[in-house]
Amino acid sequence: MKTIFFFLIIIIFPLIQTKEWSYCETTKYPLELSELQVVPDPPIVGKPIEITLDGNLTTEIDEGSAYVTVYFNSIKILQIQENLCSLPGFSCPIKVGKLTINLDEPLPAYVPAGEYSGQIELVGDNSLEILCINYDIHIDPN
Repeated sequence: MKTIFFFLIIIIFPLIQTKEWSYCETTKYPLELSELQVVPDPPIVGKPIEITLDGNLTTEIDEGSAYVTVYFNSIKILQIQENLCSLPGFSCPIKVGKLTINLDEPLPAYVPAGEYSGQIELVGDNSLEILCINYDIHIDPN
């Protein structure tokens, strides 16, 4: 399941840099995204990719869940729930302040070209919505 989540991170996190995403309902989430760096940019299928995400967390997170929905060419292909504290780059408790997540993995060669869209929602203690974004992205075959 961590491989699936990493695949989603590779697809979705570059959107933060290109602004092909939007907050779901409000721009006042406890996790405020500030910067994302992807090397190489754009990612190359089958090659290593390094992702660095910077943000500011205004509420400590002791536990939580990540909910991810992915559509490919308008067809739902994936809907998962993962323990936020067991995901790559996270360990709980997540303290208030600057949050930096570093990931370094290959972009799988099986990622098909086409239109992707979906939603990522991070929910913490007491059902607190930490972050929610909707995204759209086109992946070229090369």
